[in-house]
Amino acid sequence: MATVKYFQTNDTNDKNNISLRNVIFSVVTAYFILIVAMLALSVGIVYGPLKTEAADKFINVIYYTTCIICGFLSSVNQRKRGWLNGLIASSAYFAVVVLSVIAVSQAHLGLSFFARLFLTIVFGVVGGIAGVNKRKKRKK
Repeated sequence: MATVKYFQTNDTNDKNNISLRNVIFSVVTAYFILIVAMLALSVGIVYGPLKTEAADKFINVIYYTTCIICGFLSSVNQRKRGWLNGLIASSAYFAVVVLSVIAVSQAHLGLSFFARLFLTIVFGVVGGIAGVNKRKKRKK
């Protein structure tokens, strides 16, 4: 049985390949952060000073921040193609979030669905580009 470790690109350097392990790790980590942040938001609404009217804005901020984190983590160890790493990771992240929402409640494929998909990909690509451009500190 064959296993897939990398999506192959034209370069032979491992730093230029898109690691499936990095994509899965970034999706799982971003989803975990999303769940913890949503739980914290729920506690803040129930027991704290947060109002339920502001919940939608906080949910969007949390979601798009985790999209950036997902793209960043998928490409932090790469040298090239951060946009592609972010695109693949954020698309997978969107699929996981949509599947979990469908499992819990009924979802509708409206204009907001496609707008959220587009923004998820944009924020994931931004995170991927930031991850590639992150410089490691050099030891002197």
